[in-house]
Amino acid sequence: MKRFKLFLLSAILCAGTLSTCVSCGDDEDDNPAPVDNGKETPSGTNDSKPNPINDTDPIDNPENPQTTTFTVTFDSDGGSTVDSKIVDANTKVAKPDDPTKDGFTFVAWNLLDFPYDFDSPVTEDITLKAIWKEVEIPSFMVTFDTDGGSAVEAVFVNENTKLAKPDDPSKDGFTFMGWYLGDAAYDFDAAVTDNFTLKAMWKEIVIDVTGITVNADNFTLPMGVCKTVVATVAPDNATDKTVVWTSDNENVAVVNENGVVMALATGDATITATSGGKSAQCTVNVIDYVDLGLPSGTIWAAYNVGATSGIGFGDYFCRGETFVKDNYDWDYYTFRYKELPSPLTSSYDAATVNMGADWRIPTYAECDELKELCHWIWTLDYNGTGIAGHLVYYNSEDNYMFVPAAGYKASTSVCDANWHTSFWSSEARYGAWILTCNASDDDVNWDENDQVQIGHTVRAVKKK
Repeated sequence: MKRFKLFLLSAILCAGTLSTCVSCGDDEDDNPAPVDNGKETPSGTNDSKPNPINDTDPIDNPENPQTTTFTVTFDSDGGSTVDSKIVDANTKVAKPDDPTKDGFTFVAWNLLDFPYDFDSPVTEDITLKAIWKEVEIPSFMVTFDTDGGSAVEAVFVNENTKLAKPDDPSKDGFTFMGWYLGDAAYDFDAAVTDNFTLKAMWKEIVIDVTGITVNADNFTLPMGVCKTVVATVAPDNATDKTVVWTSDNENVAVVNENGVVMALATGDATITATSGGKSAQCTVNVIDYVDLGLPSGTIWAAYNVGATSGIGFGDYFCRGETFVKDNYDWDYYTFRYKELPSPLTSSYDAATVNMGADWRIPTYAECDELKELCHWIWTLDYNGTGIAGHLVYYNSEDNYMFVPAAGYKASTSVCDANWHTSFWSSEARYGAWILTCNASDDDVNWDENDQVQIGHTVRAVKKK
């Protein structure tokens, strides 16, 4: 019994010594394991072989606990970088500053497609992913008015950003000077805040006129007839090829802005074309007759008896009378009960008396030749004069005479002016022959009229 007690005391002392050595960090070789003697330990266990102690194994020591940590990674999905964080197990990770990303607004950090709760403890390594919402930036349309130049397409520009300057447009004869907004050159460094249109500004490339020519030298026109003179300006690409036309004698001939010369009265006139300080001239000689080239060789007067120009109505005459009067009633007719010769002789011929011995009133045959062989083309406004009438020609439209629609005179009034054309022949049968034509092409007729007191116009003729 005494021997057993001594053994038990020795075992207790050895266990205390071993515990002291382990806590002091001595090597395992300096603390031999207790001998397994098959006896019960003080704890009441019967361990045949105790586990060796490893210095890497955790030891439940309240004064020096060992802590586990986890890594929290932040995937900003194209945004600004967010550093990873290392946190202790079962502690919270602090929410970092929100990342940024152009054109997007940061929404939240997600863990496995769900918003992460920063109040929850971290129990493992995790990766949080940034969730973004695209920012809807207003945009504005900028259009380009090239003012006749090559087209430039409209563009859309985000609000508060700059407009990219497009390629310069082109325009024949001009140099591009820039884009203007209103009266000021546009600043392409300015932020766009609204829709607007830019207009191209151009500077004309000036090419001076070096010369001018006309396609006529000296020419002849019957009274009342028109001819177009054509001017050619050099060079072909001159900046301003405007031609100004003038006549030095507008009583004889006038010319309009298109170079159309109209003969009015006998005489000569110089027609001048001017452009860019250069000029060219031609001369027109105005005559009082028209040779239409008729088979009979008849020459027609280029104007009505009593007219001062080729487009004038002239005077109105009763049959056989050679003078102008105020009243064309029967009571004022000179030859009320007198039979006149047919054809009229010179003393009863208004053409001979008023124009000279070479001229006379046309015969029935001469009027009929004009009626049957010639074209009568109606015009409501002859060469911009406001005078209506017929252009009468035989073979060539360029060789014509103008017969104004002078109407006729009854009592004290002119009737059907600018609608009706009529003139006397020198012959009569049951009544006096009048050649008439109304407001239409080639509608020419004979009227055997017994109202000889009515005033009609006279268009004279002569032989070559």
